[in-house]
Amino acid sequence: MDALSATILDEAVADTAAILIEEAKHNEQLTHDLRRAMTSMSTDLRNCRMADYAHPEVTISYLVNYHVSRVGLAFYLLQQAARLRTGDSLTLTSDRPLHIIDFGCGTLAVQFGLAITLAHAIANGKTNAPVRITSMDRAKSMLRAGDQLWNNLLDKAKDNTKFEPLLKSMESLGHITASFGLPSPQPGEETWLTTLHTVHNENRTHQARITAQLTAIAQSNNPELGIISFHWSPGSTQAARDVWPFPTNHKPSHIAFDTPLWGFSVRIPSRAKREAIDRGMYNGVRGAYPYIYAGLGSDCSYFISESPR
Repeated sequence: MDALSATILDEAVADTAAILIEEAKHNEQLTHDLRRAMTSMSTDLRNCRMADYAHPEVTISYLVNYHVSRVGLAFYLLQQAARLRTGDSLTLTSDRPLHIIDFGCGTLAVQFGLAITLAHAIANGKTNAPVRITSMDRAKSMLRAGDQLWNNLLDKAKDNTKFEPLLKSMESLGHITASFGLPSPQPGEETWLTTLHTVHNENRTHQARITAQLTAIAQSNNPELGIISFHWSPGSTQAARDVWPFPTNHKPSHIAFDTPLWGFSVRIPSRAKREAIDRGMYNGVRGAYPYIYAGLGSDCSYFISESPR
């Protein structure tokens, strides 16, 4: 199931990226070429800076280069959180509906990781109460790309009986995307707050905005649990503590770049990356093929925090 999930997701990424490239060309929205976008984005993210996701070519580059590994990260962290809450990595919630609020969602990695987690639960005979997710991001181009990818993956899952658990989980998962506004809690729900790699320690204005928004979400929804991940560095660790409306451990948990987040360590040939290379998207540094989907590509850290109440 793990390797199959990565493979079908890569196929969906490849198809979605091709559609987005043609749409951007048709609408004359490509302001600079894909290779330059990839180089600029990779440099920004390596240096813990916010990339310019308003440009469609940067969104496409992110989708191809980072989306699958971010889904792997979300899959890993959701299972760690489930183990903390219920003692079972595939049982997110057994008696109460669960609402996950994913802040700075990008191309919906947490939503995809959640669907794959629930698919694993179904395949292993585990039962979860109803789950829904609200995915929030200011970059409408990222939300749109994530929604298109979701629909593309859903179509692929419908066409192959091997993916019946994934199809069931995707069809059962309640989900909305939103650019602005606070999500509303529902009576009787448990709420989790997640944010993956939204903290950038060099930008105090960005950090202040993130702090205000996460605090507002926490105050209006009273989440029982939170997950925050960030690039590993002392500065990013302190920035994560500063923005996070939860208590944290003395030291964050650490994930090495080659950790097998998906539970396998084989090389998965990436059609999405191959086509991106053929289009001239990659520079020499990030152009390795095949891509190893089992790991992150760089070290990262995280806190999983329970509400003190």
